Amino acid sequence: MILKSEAIVLRVVKFQESGIVATLYTREAGMKDFIVRGVRTHRGKMKHSLFQVLSILDIVYYDKPGRDLQFISDASFSHIYTHFLDNPLKMVYG
Repeated sequence: MILKSEAIVLRVVKFQESGIVATLYTREAGMKDFIVRGVRTHRGKMKHSLFQVLSILDIVYYDKPGRDLQFISDASFSHIYTHFLDNPLKMVYG
């Protein structure tokens, strides 16, 4: 079943040559682990910069019951925080 959700990136681990395993907290399903293939290549559809810790993403994923790892088919930024890069105090104190 294909689902859409908003998610927060909690952890990212390298997987094989070009993939990652990301732990995300989704609105509907809570904490889930996802495999994202091809993000560490220059030709990949999704970029590795999407999956930085505490990024808020809109994801489309395949949910198969009984599996611990789900596959993400599409991801994009939900909120882009630009003020953290402008002000060094916000980077330290939030």
